[in-house]
Amino acid sequence: MASIEGSPTPVNALNPRGERRAHVEFGRLRDLWFMWSVCNLECTHCYVGSSPRNQTLQMPSLGDILPFLREGADMGMEHVYFTGGEPFANRDLLDMIAEAQQFARVTVLTNGVGPISRHLNALGRFRDRLPLRISLDHFERGRHDAVRGPG
Repeated sequence: MASIEGSPTPVNALNPRGERRAHVEFGRLRDLWFMWSVCNLECTHCYVGSSPRNQTLQMPSLGDILPFLREGADMGMEHVYFTGGEPFANRDLLDMIAEAQQFARVTVLTNGVGPISRHLNALGRFRDRLPLRISLDHFERGRHDAVRGPG
């Protein structure tokens, strides 16, 4: 079996005709994503079926993500993303953000309603160091609510 140089595991680099397969050289880890399926909404387009009842993707704790943050830092990680479901449904999120910022830039993708309201004052500690990407599906309330639900 031919291997791809620099690959941490053996990879069949040849296709069935014996030609070299297309591949992407692994240089470093740029982005590390954490996600879970619990969400305060039930959007019609959600690709993981997130909802208040969906526990498919277990909600991690700060202790759960620390090894990944350290490993990511060793691999050149530049950015950490928290998404869902709804990231602010995780009670450890603010501590996760603070810890992740020790290693890389951090962005949170949120629907901007419900759980985030519990954290508005505490978010001030991050000031200009925490971009929030807030989902908006349409500028007209009725059309937005048709996808996300009322509110």
